[in-house]
Amino acid sequence: YFPFTSGSPDFSTTKVVYDSLGGEHRLQMDIYKLGTTDNGGNLETEYHVHYTMNDYDQATGTWQPSAMTALDGATAGTAVPASIDHRVRFDESGQLVGMDTGAGFGTVYDQALTFNLNNPTPAAGQALAFNVDVNALTQYAGANNIRGISQDGFAVGEFVGMQISSDGIITARYSNGRSDEIAQVAVA
Repeated sequence: YFPFTSGSPDFSTTKVVYDSLGGEHRLQMDIYKLGTTDNGGNLETEYHVHYTMNDYDQATGTWQPSAMTALDGATAGTAVPASIDHRVRFDESGQLVGMDTGAGFGTVYDQALTFNLNNPTPAAGQALAFNVDVNALTQYAGANNIRGISQDGFAVGEFVGMQISSDGIITARYSNGRSDEIAQVAVA
């Protein structure tokens, strides 16, 4: 459905994401400019957004594309490189005016992404699902800039120490920057 994108993307970024076991994966987002179209007298610029997920293969020491079960245009059950695509359009003032996830352009600006992971081994076969919300995406002349990306996952962390506060709360600290209150002792 989406046009084949060849050559280098006009913009590319990678975000580290974590599975439920703390395994690290890389979500790659490539954006390709498709051109400008006249939509009822309004000029709109259209882009193809292409997402891929990469898993670290410990056996080869390289990052490899995840696999997902083929849905459209391939034999059912066939593993294919994981990619999810949509198109976006911007008006002449740089504001997002449409997103197409395969059913035509509309004004819902988020997309559920689900990838089946290959590695690391404990998480192999696990689905990693999240939403990409592009409501704040804009198109302006000038350098590309990414702001406001957040996540709620963390890498695996090892216990590195603990702290007891003056009110008796015991906090464990981990090598991944996390800290958790794990207990409280009575203080007089």
